[in-house]
Amino acid sequence: LAPTHGIRTRVPKGLAECRKIVRDCANDIRDVSYLQHPLVIEDLGLAAAVRWYAEEFSRRCGIEVTTDIPDSLVRLDEGIEIAFYRIIQESLSNIHRHSGSKIAVISIAAKAGQLVCEVRDTGKGFNLAEEGMGIMGMRERIKELGGRLEIESDKNGTRVRAVMPLPHSESQLQKPASRWS
Repeated sequence: LAPTHGIRTRVPKGLAECRKIVRDCANDIRDVSYLQHPLVIEDLGLAAAVRWYAEEFSRRCGIEVTTDIPDSLVRLDEGIEIAFYRIIQESLSNIHRHSGSKIAVISIAAKAGQLVCEVRDTGKGFNLAEEGMGIMGMRERIKELGGRLEIESDKNGTRVRAVMPLPHSESQLQKPASRWS
């Protein structure tokens, strides 16, 4: 009787643990699939996608993320929007894993025919000669679009800056004022 009793208590506990593992895996798969192809970019554009991601990242990681993105930022080519979104994701991931910073600031602006995106933190910085795969990936992503990645880092924090020239038609990133305003 004793061996049967032990099985009866262990099996439900094991099943409950298996159910939890399956739920966690399903959540992870959903998160990874979203990170691979963020539908919010397709639906709402870069500005809304970055604001949403910053809020989610803040909630998950406990790092306060501030965004400075003009409401007037218009839709760009999807390839450009995804590239900038990925650079922001990787920058925030690096802040979380390496910097020790409790704050991050994301800014996106159009300046002199260029789209400029910056992600800054107040962490411990890193040796620029020791760039990892994530930074190399960011450099390649922006280079393919004709842009450049600039990184500054010291004991007071890191600044990742992606700069990309805009085609003439996109260099006016302000929405035209309504004639009724």
